[in-house]
Amino acid sequence: MSESSSSSTKAKGLLISISHIASKTSVPRIRGRNPSCNQVGGAAVAWLPYTLRWPCLVATFVFTCLLGIAVTVVHSISWRNSGLVTDDGSGIVQIGSKFAPTLLATIYVFLASILLDDVKRTEPFARLSSPFGAQADLSISWTADAWWDALFSSLPSRRKNTSWAMLCATLAFVLGFLIISPPSSSLIVSQTIVLTQETKLLQLNIKPSIPIHAKASSETFYRTIGSVLQNVTTSAHLYYKQ
Repeated sequence: MSESSSSSTKAKGLLISISHIASKTSVPRIRGRNPSCNQVGGAAVAWLPYTLRWPCLVATFVFTCLLGIAVTVVHSISWRNSGLVTDDGSGIVQIGSKFAPTLLATIYVFLASILLDDVKRTEPFARLSSPFGAQADLSISWTADAWWDALFSSLPSRRKNTSWAMLCATLAFVLGFLIISPPSSSLIVSQTIVLTQETKLLQLNIKPSIPIHAKASSETFYRTIGSVLQNVTTSAHLYYKQ
């Protein structure tokens, strides 16, 4: 009976000692907030890449929307006015028509490529966080080298569901380097445009008291002689300026 009481006393003393040590060695709280960390469920997530955080995602989306709006506005103005500006060969026109569209398309492809790389880098961890779990070859040991590997891996199969993040990032990258970037240099081109205008027909009232005297020139005599000798149907008082 004495042995059991002494052992219970030692165990109680051991528990008190461990709780006392744990209270002394508890991790101190860090006051303030790290601006580079995102708060998810009350926990700081510092491992999330910058391109997958909301400010960068919103900026990329706004930049894409502005590109689409700019192309639509430029096309409508060019269609309505039969051109944007007169091509006088100045440097501003050349830079605006050749360099600016290529630069904007290159920026979009660059942002899309960075976004796709970070999505592929974090995709194994996203699959591991699934409540149903994931196999090793589809999660921790999975890698995607090219964009077509990422595209096929994002599609659903019997072993996994659709990876919407990687699918959208891959489609945005493909849209950039296959559709937007190649024709960007020829988005604004210079060409000759025939402008049509409606004019009123002018009528000259001829009075008998004021006859019209034709002013003959050397070309008038040339055309007249050519018409008589060569039997060419022409007018002696019409000529064309080159």
